Amino acid sequence: MKVKDQNLLKNLDLINFWEPFDREIPTMRVGAREILVDLKKKQGEVKINSDIVKGVAPKEFTKPFVFSFNTTNQREALLPLFEAMRDMAELISENSDFTDELLPDAYLKSEYLKYSSKMMGWLYSFKGRDREVFRSRYYNFYRRLGQYNYYHNAFQRSMRTVKAYIASNDHSGLSQVGFVAARRAGIPTIYIQHASVSENFPPLSADIAFLDGEDAKEKYLAAGATKTKIHLVGSLKYDPYLKRREIDETKELVGVCIGMVYHEVDENFKLCEALEKAGTPFCLRFHPLMDEAVQKSFTDRGWEISDKEEKAPDFILRCGSIVSGDSNILLEAIILKRQPIYFASTGVSIDYYGFVEQEICKRACLTFGEVISQLSEEFDLTYHRQKAKRYNDTLGTENEGKSTELVLGILRTAIPQI
Repeated sequence: MKVKDQNLLKNLDLINFWEPFDREIPTMRVGAREILVDLKKKQGEVKINSDIVKGVAPKEFTKPFVFSFNTTNQREALLPLFEAMRDMAELISENSDFTDELLPDAYLKSEYLKYSSKMMGWLYSFKGRDREVFRSRYYNFYRRLGQYNYYHNAFQRSMRTVKAYIASNDHSGLSQVGFVAARRAGIPTIYIQHASVSENFPPLSADIAFLDGEDAKEKYLAAGATKTKIHLVGSLKYDPYLKRREIDETKELVGVCIGMVYHEVDENFKLCEALEKAGTPFCLRFHPLMDEAVQKSFTDRGWEISDKEEKAPDFILRCGSIVSGDSNILLEAIILKRQPIYFASTGVSIDYYGFVEQEICKRACLTFGEVISQLSEEFDLTYHRQKAKRYNDTLGTENEGKSTELVLGILRTAIPQI
């Protein structure tokens, strides 16, 4: 396999070297036979749906700034800037909640089949762990390679119009495809952080990166060499919330957040029972993908549940304290002047983001009883919020709540057309 081809797969997040492979990837591993069968199947599907494939017109962008957001978190991170640049901004997305212009599956498969002659070479050229990742992620390839072909052609066709491509992390999905497609077409790329960064993240590859704070900068620089121009601007998505009246109001409600990993459901259930017994008002917030049966065990008790449509900052501002395992919502809480309590409900403190080590949270609570105890203690909001400046550079400065304006000012210098 040519190095160029290998790099394409890596950059599209198809052969991924930074995620925890053993935990994330299914045990299924395709071989040569499965690949050949799949290619034949896709050829049949494309033939049957030839009218749909032919109906997809080549895209040409009409606005100078192309944004991509595909998850709610990405949308919230980018929306302040997107709205500020609305007359000059255009959106691409693979989320039907955000756009009506979705690429048909049959079309993506037709574009993917252009790589069919390379598949066996790819299978055998990767070695060791890389080959296992390839074999495990094979069935995801068609969507990303199909999107890459379509948008790379669109960027090439629109080079006189498009001034920059703007997206957020997760370093995967269409956002990442857009970065690769734009970069290979010679279009400047701009990255905006949307969540806390861990040591597992890959190096930055965009031309310009707007990061929340020093913590993200250090971790990205430790990930590997980069030519990216980094600016620390805080987080755009908090701008409107930091200006709201209730930011300085005292609240009694305890927000109990239950996620998908590093959360022990039974221990959280005991916490809710203890809060109920003590007469402490609380509200539950589940990860959007949480199993419905698990949620039902809580709702059957009649406990208040945050609506799935309620945004995290709105939920936080209703509360006086936020209890959660390893989640970015703890940082969001301190930014929005609420007490974050780290509940390592599995009994083991992972401190994945370092919020305890950096004193964003007072200490790790390993049992529900320790959470109850910490809720009754004094909390020095000013002290712990100052510690959070490492994660959000504008906290406590004249630019707090003005991150969008900071980004626009920098972009006007870098790209005078704004």
